[in-house]
Formats: sequence, C-alpha cells, structure tokens
Amino acid sequence: MKRILGVAAVMSMSACIVVPSRAVYRTPPPAYVPPPAQPAYVPPPEPAYQPAPVSQYQDDNDYWAVDVEPPIGAPPPVAVYWAPPPMRWEPPPPSPYYGAVWVGGYWTWDDYDGWVWARGHWVAPPRARYAWVSPYYENRDGLVIFVAGHWSPPGVMFVPPPRYVTVRVVDARPGYHGHRCDGPNGVFIPPPPGSRPGIIVPAPLGTHPAVAVSAPPVIRAGLRVEAGGGGNATVYAPPGVTQNGQMIRTAVPVAPHLAASQAPVVRVAPPAARAVGAPPAMGAPPPAAMGAPPPAYGRPVGAPPAMGAPPPAAMNAPPAAMGAPPPAYGRPVGAPPAMSAPPPTAMTAPPAAAAAPPSAVGAPPPAYGRPVGAPPSAAPPPPAFGRPVSAPPTAIGRPPPGQTPDSAPKPQGFGGQSVPSSMSFGGQPTPAAATPPPAPSRPVGAPPVAGRPVGSPAVAAPPAAGNPHGVPPGQAKQEKDEKDKPGKREQ
Repeated sequence: MKRILGVAAVMSMSACIVVPSRAVYRTPPPAYVPPPAQPAYVPPPEPAYQPAPVSQYQDDNDYWAVDVEPPIGAPPPVAVYWAPPPMRWEPPPPSPYYGAVWVGGYWTWDDYDGWVWARGHWVAPPRARYAWVSPYYENRDGLVIFVAGHWSPPGVMFVPPPRYVTVRVVDARPGYHGHRCDGPNGVFIPPPPGSRPGIIVPAPLGTHPAVAVSAPPVIRAGLRVEAGGGGNATVYAPPGVTQNGQMIRTAVPVAPHLAASQAPVVRVAPPAARAVGAPPAMGAPPPAAMGAPPPAYGRPVGAPPAMGAPPPAAMNAPPAAMGAPPPAYGRPVGAPPAMSAPPPTAMTAPPAAAAAPPSAVGAPPPAYGRPVGAPPSAAPPPPAFGRPVSAPPTAIGRPPPGQTPDSAPKPQGFGGQSVPSSMSFGGQPTPAAATPPPAPSRPVGAPPVAGRPVGSPAVAAPPAAGNPHGVPPGQAKQEKDEKDKPGKREQ
C-alpha cells in the first residue's frame, strides 16, 4: 500500500511542474529638460569708411590730354628715351551705334610735350573691314620703340620694326623730366594706375594698354601679362611685386572697351585737356588761311565773289565787237541784232510798195525762208533741186532749160536703138502733156503754208517701179486704151 502511495506521489509530482512568471521591464520616459536660453542679438559694428588706395608715387611732370584721330596704316616708329607713365582710368560710355570701335585711352608721344594722354572715344572704321591696331611699345636696350594706334586694311598684319631698321630718336621739350625703363627687353604695356613710374609690364604683341588698368599698383618690376583663351588675358604678379605684397593671378578681357571698363584698384583720372591758346592737338587740321576760296557749294550772301571768277555782266552792257559771231542759241533779250540779220518789221507796218533792198553782200540766205512779215528778196537764189513753187512743171520729154532738143540725150530702146522723143515704146505718138495752171502765190506777210518752207526747192519724186522713163500714169493709161481699140487691133 505504501508502495502504491509512494508511486502515486512520485507520479503526481512529476506531472505538476510549476513555471515561474516572466518579469516585464519598462524604460521610464526621459525627464523634460528645457532648452538653454538664446543669446541676445548683437548687431555687427558698422564698417569704418576707408578711402580708395592712393599711390605713394607722385609724378612731377604736368601731362595733357589730347584728341588724336588714328591714321590709316602704321605710322613711322619713333625711339624715345623715357618710359610711358602709369595708366589712367577712363571708362568708356555705352557704344552709340553698332560697329563703333573704342580707340584711344593710352599714352602717345608728342615731339614737344612728350607723353600725352590720347583720350578714348567711339568711332566708326574709316572703311569696311578695317581693324583697329593697338599702340606698340618695345623696350630695346633702354629706348622705347613706339608706334601709335592706327587702322589696318583687311588682310594686313602689323609687323614690329626690326632691329636693322634705323628708327628716328626723338626728345621732348627742354626741361621735360621722364623715367627710364625698368624691366626686360621686348614688347610691354604701361604699368597699372598708381604704380611707380618707369616700370614696364611685358605683354604679348597686340595687347591693349587698358588690360593693366584693373591690376593693383606695383612697386617693382615683375608684373606680366600672359596670353589666355576665350578672349581673356592672364595678369600675373609674384609676391612682393604689388604694393600690398600679395600674389595675383586674374583674367582680364582683351577687348579695349571691356578692359577699360574694369574697376581699378587705384583710381587715377586722366589728365586735363589742353588749355585754350596752347599748340593745336595732334592730327588736327591747320586753321584756314586768310583769303581761302569759298566753300564748294556757293558762297554766303553778300560775300565777295571767288578769286578768279568772271565779273557779273552789267545791265546795259555794250554790244559785241564788230564781226563777232552771234551766240549759238539766239541773243540776249534787249541786245542789238546781229549785223548780218535783217531788221525785224513792225507788226503794224504797211506792205512795202517796192521791192526791199537786197541783203548785205556776202550774207548767206536764211536756211528756212525769211522772217514772217519781212519783204521778199529782190533776187531769190535759184533752187538747187527741181523747180520753183510758182513755175509750171516741165513737160515730159522736153529738155531742161538751157538745152536744145538736138543736144538732149536720146532715150535708148531695148536693142540699143534711139527712140524718137515723140514716140513711145509701142510706136504711137506721145501727146503733149497738159500744163497745169500755176500755183497761186500767197500774199506778202501771210504765214507760210504747211509743208516745205517758202523758197525751198521742190524735190523731184523718183520714178515708180516699172516706169523707168518717168511716163505719167495718165499718159500710160491713155496709150494702153489706144492700143486696146478695135480698129487699132485690126490694123
């Protein structure tokens, strides 16, 4: 029994397993911590006004600004002892029209004043496709070889003067004080504004001096311009060359108007223009001399006539000299008639009772008749061709005046035999042609009849085709009718 109870107790204990409950752990929420207070806003201090840097170098020379018109083609080079002064800042205004080119804005040489400032201005090229060439500066063993800016024709490249070419050496007025070149040999441009006078900046050929305007001033040689791309050039200076001692490397446009528009580090305005009464500017035309000819298009009202001009004709000028030919197109109004011309007849004068006196001896007859209202000529010249207007026509077959019937040429037949003047080709006698009545003559003073002029000869009409002997058409028809009669046919 005990054994059974023990087995049952063991079995019951093995079947009842007590599993303890799982503990659940929960993280408590973080405690709220308020943010720190923001510091109060303190405005930054206002920047103190700092004036633009001023060059520490002052030039004792008095420079002038002049207006220079660039020539066409490269002018002759000159050799100068002195280096050009530092550049000036002259920003160009907007372009006034399309195609305008900014010229000037650089130092040019004058044989009296030395280096003068050529003021910049917009101008159109003198001709199509002409290009502007920048001024040329070259340090050649201490001498500055200078060629002023100019216009270059299409396809013409500027070539620097070679060393074997003799260049004219020029000097300024007495008392001019300049500065020698401080830099290497070769092509250069003047230094930036505010730089030490005498320093030169090496640059590629064709670089406009305005490229150095935006660079900082330099106190020693070392600044140079290098060729770049995209229409820009690179301005480089190592440390210790500029006034502030910093190294620079910047890109500057090479176009003259764009380079001159860049803001400079030191602003130095161009020098003042030449005062009134000073010598004329370079390239300006000389003033007109006294007694110069008047303008090409007339002269001012009340001004004296031009030198060499014929004096005006007087109102009552004397007649022309004896024997002088009449004018080609008539005579002036109020002038006396020519000697060979007949005097005009009054409009209301009665007709002349007798024949007018003949014309002057040797005077040729008028080409186209006589003036209206003039008396007829006493002895009109014989007509050159044909018969006069009032003369009856010459009968067919009759000899002309001054020739007898026997001496008149005989018409020839087809066989070479002579044909009687009274016989036709058909063997029939030729009746005498009827003489037409004389043409009525027009009264003296009446206007001429339309047609040929009065007194001109009548031109004989040429014989018609098929009628070589000039037989009138009526006579030929009459002869044909005579042939066609019945009696004539039987004979």
